[in-house]
This record gives sequence, C-alpha cells and structure tokens, in this order.
Amino acid sequence: MSLVKGQALRLYPAAVGRRARRWAVDGARALVGRARVRSLVFDVLVAVSVCGLDVWQLGDPRGGTAVDRLAGVAFLASVAVPLVWRRRRPVAVLAVVTVVNLVWFALPSVAASPLEHLNAGFYAFIISVYSAGLYTASRRTAVTAVVVALGVVLPVAALLDEEFRSSPRMFVLNASIVVGFFWVGFVGRVQRDYLEERSARMQQQRAAQARRAVATERARIARELHDVVAHSVGLMTVQAGAANLIADRDPDAALSSLSAIELTGRQALGELRRLLDILRTDGDDDGALSPQPGLDRLDELVADADRAGVEVNVIAEGDLRDVPTALSVSAYRILQEALTNVVKHAGRPARAEVTVRCDRDQLIIEVTDAGPAAVPASRMPGGNGLIGMRERVALFGGRLTTGPRPGGGYGVRAEIPLEHGQR
Repeated sequence: MSLVKGQALRLYPAAVGRRARRWAVDGARALVGRARVRSLVFDVLVAVSVCGLDVWQLGDPRGGTAVDRLAGVAFLASVAVPLVWRRRRPVAVLAVVTVVNLVWFALPSVAASPLEHLNAGFYAFIISVYSAGLYTASRRTAVTAVVVALGVVLPVAALLDEEFRSSPRMFVLNASIVVGFFWVGFVGRVQRDYLEERSARMQQQRAAQARRAVATERARIARELHDVVAHSVGLMTVQAGAANLIADRDPDAALSSLSAIELTGRQALGELRRLLDILRTDGDDDGALSPQPGLDRLDELVADADRAGVEVNVIAEGDLRDVPTALSVSAYRILQEALTNVVKHAGRPARAEVTVRCDRDQLIIEVTDAGPAAVPASRMPGGNGLIGMRERVALFGGRLTTGPRPGGGYGVRAEIPLEHGQR
C-alpha cells in the first residue's frame, strides 16, 4: 500500500505540470478565438449599420419604382457585405467598394428618388479607406491603393454628382473627410507598428539580461568549483608526497594515504564534471562525449584543408607523443584556425607550409602561405581567430607572432614551452 501511495506522490507533480501547461495553451487559444469572434461581430455590425442608415429610404412609398428599390438593395449589399473582410483583405475591400461606387455614379437612375439620397456608398468608402490605412501589411501598398481609389472616385463624383457640381465646397468637405479618415487609420497603424517593435525589442533586452545573469552566475559558481578542485589537487599532491616518504618505513600508512588520494581524486572528478556542465552552453551537448582532437589527428586536419582546395605540406620534427595532452589539443586548434584563414583569404590555388617541431624545451608551430600581398582586415591583429590563438598560446606561457610576410602571403608562428604545458 505504501508503495502505491509513493508512486502516486511522485507522479502527482508531473501530472499537475502537464495539466497546467494544457490549461495555459487552452486559455491562450480561447483568448485568441474570442478576440477573433469579437472582431468579426463588430465588422458584421458595421456592415449592418451601413445598410441600416439607408434601407429605410427604400421603403418610402412616395417615390421610386420596384426596380429602383431592387437596385438600391443590390447597391447596399454590394458596399456593405465586403466590409466584413476589411481587416483580413483591406485592399481588396477598398477595390470592391471603389468599383461599386463608380458603377453607381454611372447609372442614370441614380438621379431619381429615392436612389439619389443613398449615402451608404460614401460611408462604405470612408470605412474601407480607413481600414486600408490601418490593416494593410505594407505602408507603401496602403498609400498607393488609397491614392488610386481617390484619384478615380473623386473626379467621377465631381463630374456626375449634381450636388457636388453645384456646391464645390461640399465636394471639398467630403474629400477632406475621406482623406482625414485615411490619415487616422495610417497614423494608428504606424503607432501600432512602433508599439509592436518596442515590445519585441524589450523582450530581446530581457532575454539578453537573463542570459547575462545566467552567465554571471555560472562564472561565479565556476570560480567556486575551481577553488574546490584546486584544493583537492593540492591535497592529493601533499598526500602522494607523504606516501612516497613513508612507503618503506610504514607501508600501512602509505596505503592509507593512497586510499585518501583515491577518495579525494574521485571527489575532484565529480566537481570537475559539474564545472564542465556549468560552463557548457546549450548548444554544446551534442559533442559532449566526443574526444578532443590533438596533434595525433593532424592528418585529418590536412585532409580537410586539401578538400577545401589548399595544398598543405607538413614538416613534423621530434616526437609529438611527448607533447602533454592539454597542449596537444591547443596546438591542434591553433593549426586549425591558421589553416582556416588560409582557406578563406589566400585565394585559389593556395598552398600552405605547416611546421610542427617538438624540441626538448618547447613546441614550435608555424603556418605560412603564399597568398595575396594585401592582407585582408579580417586577418590583421584583432580578429576573433587571432584572438583565440593568442589566448591559447598565452595560457601555456608561449609567444605568438602573426603578420604578412615580406614576399607575400601570411605567417603564423607559435612558440610554447613544454615545461609550462606539463604543469
């Protein structure tokens, strides 16, 4: 019974987490769905309102034939129904309303009562112009569509509408109203874009601040773990020295010291693994178990450069197996970066000379090419690749020399003492 209860208690937080995530997703979808429904309902009400302002005139028995009333109903439906899609297709709605208004002005029966009093086309045109300014994806498209619509509708209305011909002031007033509504919509769209851009920028800044905070905390923890590992290694060194001194006189005490060294070493390895986990970024997990390359894989590096179109001649002197592991890894990376620069900047065909010499007291790495005499700015001191090489060489107390060669091309030379690499 207790086992069943324990399993239930262990599963309960996971179930709660899944349920909370499901509620959050469902809630977000519900909010988006309600917003869309509200927008659709509002647009339907706008379309109904445009019809409702004039539909009562069609029922007036004092004027107009049945054909006129039927034409009026078709006109109201033609300018009102497209407004339902004014948010999703603003330019298309503007085009439809513009064409309908042009056709309406061209009908001879419009001058007869009650069709002459229908203003739904004007209202729909104002709304479609406003919607084009507010909802069109491209600002240039919005301005172009509205300018074309105004350039077509306004002259036709000025020529064919009797009221506009008799009262230019009325025409200017109506044109100003249309332009004003477009300006309001366009300004609202600019402000909305600004707010969205500002919100996105603030989110990016918050994300950057969070990453910096994480990096700072990781660095602090790494320093603490470094102190712990350094203390453990120092303790192991002292214990090993003590065991070495008393091994002949007191073997039991020496074995006890060795056991203590083993325990301390295991603890140090555990702390070192935690240190590497902290320093490893999210994108480094894929290669976490891959062995670090060293000078023993120099042939693979040369083959990669050869496939990239660079002929590499390698001169290896001395026993490279005597190079400490950490120094061998750094030497490989220095050669890799130097050959990468040759591939990028030496031109085609390219040729590089690689010299790796291991003396009794130092490791010498030299990479030269016969590339163009003009050295690109990316290869001058200060580039990220050269900074990385300089840092690796400085880590082992060495010296790095880079720069253009007198006869053309570029050279990289690193001199690293072996004694420092063995510490």
